[in-house]
Amino acid sequence: ALADGVSAAYERDYGRAVTPDRAHNVLVDVAVSGGLLALVAYIAVLALVLWGAWRWLRDRGPIEVGIAAAVIAYAAQQMFLFPVAVIDPIWWALAGVIVARPTRGLVETSSGWPRSRFVRVPQVVAVSLALLIGAVGVLGVAADRLAKSAVNGSAESAERAVTLRPDVVRYRLLAASAATRTPTIVGIEAALAHTEAALDVSPNDPIVLLADADYAFMLARSTGEPADVEAALTRWSELAADVNCYRCHLGLGYAAALADDAPTARRGFGRAVELAPAGDREAQEALDRLIELSS
Repeated sequence: ALADGVSAAYERDYGRAVTPDRAHNVLVDVAVSGGLLALVAYIAVLALVLWGAWRWLRDRGPIEVGIAAAVIAYAAQQMFLFPVAVIDPIWWALAGVIVARPTRGLVETSSGWPRSRFVRVPQVVAVSLALLIGAVGVLGVAADRLAKSAVNGSAESAERAVTLRPDVVRYRLLAASAATRTPTIVGIEAALAHTEAALDVSPNDPIVLLADADYAFMLARSTGEPADVEAALTRWSELAADVNCYRCHLGLGYAAALADDAPTARRGFGRAVELAPAGDREAQEALDRLIELSS
């Protein structure tokens, strides 16, 4: 959705190397990523937590008042930031304590819950989920260690990271990059397989789409096969629908030139020249070469 708000001036000044991918407001972020139903559910849970925290503030000891104040404060600052994975678990744990004991302090041990065998059902579900999340977390740590090795040059480590967590897009991109350090047709095809798998996880991801188009162009340039050239041109043409994307129009120019489509190549390079950041002359030089070859 960010591309809809990017102007030509923004593109020239900042580019897309670092692209904001989250709304800096928890309610907007939840709505965008989860839909209106998720937003309604989140607001309901948030209201329940804040109600419990307010009750703790009124007649609790200093420790509980501090916890309640922290829970309220974090909820307030979330209006100016998205959920942060390394902080949120602490907040949710404290929020769970508040919601579970809205009328009793931490020191009391008696429980007002009725004794019933049905009470054990949510406990079993919660423990099972905790074990599952813990296992996924362990795999994530192992995959991150392998990814670090892959950054330092180990393509095998990148593939192992993907095997452990095939759902993580950045591992796919890392494995694709590792496969093309020495660009061979086999390596480029492997890279394309990774970007296509990443798009299955995160459709329309702008970073993955650019990488996928890059590898498609690399393959077309290496093989010269008409089908590969057409595939590359199709990818870049779709990306160039974003009228203010410098890399998209530059890529379109190169792909069209490879396909001997001079008018499209000139249009792509020309728009890229208009969007180029200060000091970047690649698009202008490519356009000059195209004009020279066409004359």
